[in-house]
Formats: sequence, C-alpha cells, structure tokens
Amino acid sequence: MVVGPTGIGKTHLALQLASRLQCPIVSADSRQIYREMPIGTAAPTQSEQSLVKHYMVGVASIREPFSIAHYEEKTIPLLETLFTKYSSVVMCGGSMLYLDVIEKGIDAIPSIDPKVRDLIQSRLQNEGAERLREELKLVDPFYYEDVDLANTKRIIHALEVYYTTGKPYSFFRKGYTASRPFHIYKVYIELPREQLYERINLRTEKMLRSGWLKEALSLYPYRSFNALNTIGYKELFSFFESATKKLQGRKDGEPISIEDVDRAIAPMVEILECNPLSLKDSFLREEYLDTVAKIQAATRQYARQQTIRFRQDSLAIRVSPTIEATALLPLLSGRGKR
Repeated sequence: MVVGPTGIGKTHLALQLASRLQCPIVSADSRQIYREMPIGTAAPTQSEQSLVKHYMVGVASIREPFSIAHYEEKTIPLLETLFTKYSSVVMCGGSMLYLDVIEKGIDAIPSIDPKVRDLIQSRLQNEGAERLREELKLVDPFYYEDVDLANTKRIIHALEVYYTTGKPYSFFRKGYTASRPFHIYKVYIELPREQLYERINLRTEKMLRSGWLKEALSLYPYRSFNALNTIGYKELFSFFESATKKLQGRKDGEPISIEDVDRAIAPMVEILECNPLSLKDSFLREEYLDTVAKIQAATRQYARQQTIRFRQDSLAIRVSPTIEATALLPLLSGRGKR
C-alpha cells in the first residue's frame, strides 16, 4: 500500500513501483471511484492509466449508492483474482476507511434511519462538532476512547448508529481483524508540513486551471448527492450560487435555477481558469479568490487529519516523495508486513 496525505505524490510513486514490479494498481480513494469527477479528485490521468493498468477508478456513477461495504465486496475478490496473475499488487490511496477495510474488514453496522441522519447533520450545523464528541463520550465511552476524535465523520456515524438502534457503535464492532489471503506492506509518504501545504496550494490552483471549474459546473445539478459532499465541490457550488445572484441582481433568499447558474457561470469559466485577476467586478474577483483559499484551507485540514492517522502506524515504512522505486524495493523486503 502506498499511503499518505492528499497531494503528497502517492500516484507518482505508485506508478514507479507498479512499473518496476510489472503489476497493476488498485485505488483506495473514496472519490476516485466516481467516473464524473476525475479532475476534482486528482484521479490518475488517461496517460497514467495507459502506462499501468488501474482498478477501482471510475467504476461507479455519482447517481449510484456506493458505500464502504460496496468497496470491500468489489475489491477483496478483485485482489484475490489479481494475485493469481501477479506476485504483487500496488494499492494507492489516502482514504483511511478504504485502507482499513482492506486490512481489517468491515463491521456489520445496521443501516441508518434517514431521519436520524438528517437530525445529526442539523445538530452538527447548530451545535458544532465538539458538542457531538461530548455526547459520544456519554453514550459510547468505549468507542470514544478508541476513535480518532479529529474525524468528525466517524463521530457522526457512531451517533447515527446509537440513535437508530438504541445500542452503542462499540456493540457492533467485531473486535478482530478479518483474515486476508495476502500480505500487506505499507509505504507512508511524508513531508515537512510547510512543504506539503505548499504542494496542496499549488495543486489546487493547477486543478482549477485544468478544467475543474467546467467539471464542477456540469455537476452542479447533482450537488445534493453524497458523492459531491466533498472538499472543493462544496466550495465551488457555493461560489457559483453567490456569483449568479450578483450577476443577475438577485436578492438574498430569492431562488435561482440550475439554468440561471449555467448562464451566469459558463461565460466566466475561461477567464477564471486563465486569469481571475482580470475580472472587472471586484466582488466576483475577491469572491473567487476567497473560494480558492477556502478549498486550499479545507484540503490542508484534511491532510493534517490524514497525517495524524498515518503516523500512528508503526509498521509503515516512511519515505520521501522523491524516493525511487529501485531504492524502495529493498526496504520492503521483510518489513511492514501484515
């Protein structure tokens, strides 16, 4: 497994390693599975996929439900099949739950009542994450001691389970690791925080210049879908709406349609991609630059959470993103084995 925070260079190292081992790559990214959003998820390009065969990239539509259970159901049999053809397979990604499910399996958690999910989301907005953490400590102290408290999604899910079933999340946990018919070696890519944040900032700007705005605009009609409730798209959708209201002179609270957004934003995309500073309207210019800054900040925060989690794995081999596959392979021999 090639793991690490977003923007650190996992794809580059995975490609090198897979080329050297003459094997495919399996993605462990919870958003790269969706075929409609390759730019905003920094999915492997067609050129990269032509160099090395990739699996679990673009395998689902945002219109389809796709859970962690679906990922396990598809990926474990896939890996078993691949290992009949290859001595090694490279897995690449930073989605911690997806990596966990390959290593340990998934707990048999009941389906969540949609009304409970809506209620918890409303409470998150109104009361904040810290209040929900305190509540989890009361209703499920065992899971509270074990969970990554910086991971708000896991806090929310545990409360959803509790209020759906009346039983704490810890009641449903297996307490054991699933048996896998393969060994896992984990390579953790790390960088000093300042260098990683600079990479994230530059990558965000590059993605926006490379068609992310067009991609996000095409997905705006589906903004309520869970697949799009992710960093970057949320901020861009908000910008589209505020810019549309500004350009069309709409009042606060006045509804705008999908067609309104498309008419207002489509003519601006080329300017925003090439030179947003050339926008004559200072409000739109500052609004866009603020949106870019928000995306960068949210991505840095996510990278910080990933870093905290990955650093806890004492068996992972820690490397720099500049390491060559030829130097990495000897390090893998007999180390980091699951």
